[in-house]
Amino acid sequence: MSVAKMSSQVPSLVAFDLDGTTIEFGSQDLQARVQAAIEHAHDLGAQTAVVSGRPLHMLRPVQAHPWVDWLITMNGSLILRSCDEMVLYGKAIPRADVLASFDAVADLDPGLGVITRQGLFQERRMLNYMIQEPAPDGSPQAVDVDSILEHFPGATRVDSAPAYVASSAEEVYKIQMSFPSPEVRDLAHARLAAMARYEIADMGIMEVEVTAVGVNKGTGLDQLCALVGIVAASAVAFGDSGNDMEMAGHVGTLVAVGNATPAFKAVADEICPPISEQGVAQWLEARLG
Repeated sequence: MSVAKMSSQVPSLVAFDLDGTTIEFGSQDLQARVQAAIEHAHDLGAQTAVVSGRPLHMLRPVQAHPWVDWLITMNGSLILRSCDEMVLYGKAIPRADVLASFDAVADLDPGLGVITRQGLFQERRMLNYMIQEPAPDGSPQAVDVDSILEHFPGATRVDSAPAYVASSAEEVYKIQMSFPSPEVRDLAHARLAAMARYEIADMGIMEVEVTAVGVNKGTGLDQLCALVGIVAASAVAFGDSGNDMEMAGHVGTLVAVGNATPAFKAVADEICPPISEQGVAQWLEARLG
């Protein structure tokens, strides 16, 4: 799907990613100036939506703001009304496909995690791989596993994600996979893509996120706009990285923060200042006052 570029001054929808776009590492809520700018857009008539890979329980601080209308969670797998968590749309990964994805990469020494409606269940090895990944400027990560755990409150450590899924009746909406090197990650991505059962987003250089086929942040925006009558052509969305790529063509204006990956900047319509300068706020202020 492709929509025309936003032309009206007040957007019909302000959709925003969280981590790396409006929330800095180590924080759980939006930057103060960003909060004020999005609330101002809401006061002028724009609807607002979180568009995040996070599970529902990790959205609580943002959800507490009364001007947040909609939650597009787990890369578009679940869409809810923020005020009462009424579900508008949900599509889990079929259980057989969850287990098949694990089998497909079992020989690649993966670190695995799954996200359900109830929470986040991660193998410690997945977190160990995450801290090996360099920062965007190429420097070593200045974090450890405990720091990452603080950034993911409510996460549960499991010895084996496949064993957890096999023994649980909960539906899985998103799978996380981390690998020992970028080359192995790329091999895993290729194997999963060849199965044609999944949507796959590359995160960083050693991780992929997996959702059901046809489910990503772009289709999540499509679903929301169709279900509640939002004009997509006058919507704006903000993002920074891999799981935001699929928003391209689904809103009138896609904006990359200045710290975004080169790949995301290449598909964005505009680039605003980085998160360190509260770029989302600057973009909205320049257009809405």
